[in-house]
Amino acid sequence: ISAIPKVGARNMMGSMKDLLTNPWGFFREAYEMSPALAHRRHTWQREVAEYSASVHGRKRLIMSPKVMDAYFSMIHTMDAVTPTAVWRAGYNKSMTATGGNVDEAIRYADEVVRATQPASLAKDLPRIMRSGEGQRALTMFYSYYSVLHNQARTLIQRGAVGDASVPDVILGLSTMMI
Repeated sequence: ISAIPKVGARNMMGSMKDLLTNPWGFFREAYEMSPALAHRRHTWQREVAEYSASVHGRKRLIMSPKVMDAYFSMIHTMDAVTPTAVWRAGYNKSMTATGGNVDEAIRYADEVVRATQPASLAKDLPRIMRSGEGQRALTMFYSYYSVLHNQARTLIQRGAVGDASVPDVILGLSTMMI
């Protein structure tokens, strides 16, 4: 929902329809076109990955690795669905806007995902989140709210200079809060 102001409701709904119609093809096509999107699923949450790696190496476990993997499977699934749906919506929007320029559509879709979805790659994290454990503990929800703040700021700026109408700004801000 937070990507709707960037890609448009029609493109987002079309993307969700494509996902529901052919889920395996939906992911396969997106991952084949975008190495960044395909790689994202391996870096989805740095802290969980670090904890998982430390647990798998221990002799005494609180929770078996298989149970832990099952516990996080829904989070992994939703983090695969959401960015891929956003990517496809951005791709479709750009294909329409550029008259079918595939390279530009892929570049734009990757940009939309990086701008609207929290990420865990070091290059995507603010300095405070790349710092020591104490500062990282204070920024547990920083990724989501950082993305939300940047989107709201961009949308308000677009409204201020006349690139977006007042109803579009209000609708965009309200969908970000859902």
